[in-house]
Amino acid sequence: MLNENNAHRRPGEMSAADEEAARAEAGRMEPVLKRLWKGGTWDPDSVRAALTRELGYEARKTTRKGKLPRR
Repeated sequence: MLNENNAHRRPGEMSAADEEAARAEAGRMEPVLKRLWKGGTWDPDSVRAALTRELGYEARKTTRKGKLPRR
């Protein structure tokens, strides 16, 4: 009964389209992350700022248990 109602958390098979999309996103991130690493600015705030400002990702706050807060 431990795994009851946790199917949505278990990894499933990745389709070819999903893999292609993931590789495309990784390709966008790689040069930004390499630049930060090379520049020695490899801290959470710098990475978050680069991913949000340069690549347009959304930063979301979560609770201590990893849940999104109610709006």
